[in-house]
Amino acid sequence: MLRTELRANWRICLENIVDAFHPVTAHASVTTAAAAAWGQPPEGTPVPLALRQLLPFGSGNSFYEQMGARRLPHGHGVRGTQHSIHSGYAALGDYRNALAAAHGAERADQGLGFVPRNVVCYPSMASKGAPQVMRVLRPLAADRTVVDSGENTCRL
Repeated sequence: MLRTELRANWRICLENIVDAFHPVTAHASVTTAAAAAWGQPPEGTPVPLALRQLLPFGSGNSFYEQMGARRLPHGHGVRGTQHSIHSGYAALGDYRNALAAAHGAERADQGLGFVPRNVVCYPSMASKGAPQVMRVLRPLAADRTVVDSGENTCRL
């Protein structure tokens, strides 16, 4: 678990987890550095998982607008109802085939294509689909929040 104390109101922290505005600017330095480090490898070189996780953050505002979101009652919500920056990591081969055999190709592809980026259980919990992360927000004062994060990165 990673515990972080922030000098911010808990609502700002929660909104930052699900907004579609900050990734293009706030994560620009990491996507630029990752692209520069990757360079121009020979065609057909497999892209490492770390790069497949980092590079989509630089996809631009329209990418994030098209991700889709669903607002639910009482402040709950989901970002990434149409796709996610983590939707296209790798083909799943036998796993996809087993799902298709059990549920049909269309339903298998629909299930595998839905990778919610962030789910908010208002007011104090947010989870991310892939890589798997759960965050619990605890307000300490009007301008102080503790965020506890646990991670279990999925490797496809």
